[in-house]
Amino acid sequence: MTRRPALRRDRRGAAALEFALMLPVVTFIMLGVADYGSALQQVIRLEAAARAGAQVVMSRPNDTAAIRDGVRAYVSDWPLATNCAAASPSGLCITSGQRCRAVGATSEVACTTRFTTDFQRYAWVTVTRDYTPPFIVPQRTLRGNVEIRLR
Repeated sequence: MTRRPALRRDRRGAAALEFALMLPVVTFIMLGVADYGSALQQVIRLEAAARAGAQVVMSRPNDTAAIRDGVRAYVSDWPLATNCAAASPSGLCITSGQRCRAVGATSEVACTTRFTTDFQRYAWVTVTRDYTPPFIVPQRTLRGNVEIRLR
């Protein structure tokens, strides 16, 4: 009768060791996905708020208070920044403006200029928010921007 070799390996702890080695990697990936998803969701909200401001611009392009109120109605749970000129404002910053250009021209002019030819008038609304990433997303400022042609 022949005997089997006694070199059989015991593999009872291999699964536990593999789990212990892979758990930090999988956890890091999942935290990164969650962090990126949170930032992306906030950018989508900022863009929708900028669109709401652009809808106000369509009817009242020079009424900055109405534009701000249109944006604020969409993101009322986020506080406004007290100083948007600061390096990292803590809150929501809403900016809007207009630019004009004569048809066929390459340079822009002030919209108060009297045009002798046909011109194109654009308005823009930008909504920014400072972002503190909890994990690994490197972006610090989230932005939603809409530009529309008025005429």
